[in-house]
Amino acid sequence: MRMTEETALLLSLDTLDDLGADDPGFDRGFAALHRVILDHLTREELDEFPILRCYVPVQRLYGMTGELNDVQAMAAA
Repeated sequence: MRMTEETALLLSLDTLDDLGADDPGFDRGFAALHRVILDHLTREELDEFPILRCYVPVQRLYGMTGELNDVQAMAAA
C-alpha cells in the first residue's frame, strides 16, 4: 500500500514540476500534495516504524538509512 502511495506522490510531484510555479493551479496542487505527504508520513510513523523498531536492531536501522540516502542520491544524479 505504501509503495502505491509513494508512486502516486512522485507522479503528483512530476505533474507540479511540469506545470511550473507560475501556473494558476500550482498553489492548489502543491497544498494538496503537502497534505497527502503529511498523511503518508504519519501512517508510516504510526504503522511501520514501530514494527521495524521491534524487530530490527538499531545499528541495522542506521545502516538502512544510509543505504536509502545512497539510493536517493544515485536516483537524483
